[in-house]
Amino acid sequence: MSYLSNTHLLIEILTFALPCWITNMSFQFIRAIKDRIPKNHWLRKYNIDNFDFVFIDGKPFIGGGVRITSSIPILILPLIFNFLLPVSFSYYLFLTLSVFIGDILGSFIKRRFGYTKGRYMPFVDHGDYILFTGFIFTYLKLINYKIFLSALILTYIFHPITCFIGYKFKIKKQIL
Repeated sequence: MSYLSNTHLLIEILTFALPCWITNMSFQFIRAIKDRIPKNHWLRKYNIDNFDFVFIDGKPFIGGGVRITSSIPILILPLIFNFLLPVSFSYYLFLTLSVFIGDILGSFIKRRFGYTKGRYMPFVDHGDYILFTGFIFTYLKLINYKIFLSALILTYIFHPITCFIGYKFKIKKQIL
């Protein structure tokens, strides 16, 4: 019986964590694809390259990595997750939006502490999106704290590894 309950818990963790990870990675893939589009290509006119609005403290509101094209994964991935995984479309739409907001919130926090785009900030980088999404989903009782904490620990283990791989494949510009 313990084996079945552990298997069920693992499935629940991955049902929550994998879409978070994929959504977060998709922003990097979109950016990498966009960076390879020639400067005069027609797709460039549908992208705002810089969302670095200045906040009331005179610092950028968020990093320059957030673009209109970042919304593509938020709109497409819930359809894919809904087809492949056992939870509803609305769950995955809310999840992808939460990951995006968590990523933006992490960027906002980094700018308040004087970190520039691409500079690593412990615990914020690699975890901002899963922290925010996990807190919201736990609060709304969409997941339990075991799923949240397990996903958070796995994220802090595997996210730096995937960043390194992305750097080696020239998808990311920084190792971390």
